[in-house]
Amino acid sequence: MNTEERAQAIMNFVQNSDIQEQYHTIIQTIILYIAEHPDSTLTDACRIYAAQHQTTEQSVYRNFRHAVNLGWENAVTPSSLLYSRRMSPEEFVQAVIARLK
Repeated sequence: MNTEERAQAIMNFVQNSDIQEQYHTIIQTIILYIAEHPDSTLTDACRIYAAQHQTTEQSVYRNFRHAVNLGWENAVTPSSLLYSRRMSPEEFVQAVIARLK
């Protein structure tokens, strides 16, 4: 799967996970980074994203966590990754990456 296909697949998972649209880009970017750098952690990806967008790593992580938690709270679609169980941000990232394979 090339980068464009991977990015589209990630966006599809994010959209189908009842995550609010305002968080789609940050989540897609971070998960895509981790998918392309398998030795990286969510913390690493948040650090890179923060540097690129001139904000703090903590702020990026909080937004990511908030988006995943809201997705869980708002999940109404049985096909949503977050519908049946509450996941940590790290678990959500790993679940999306596992579905890319």
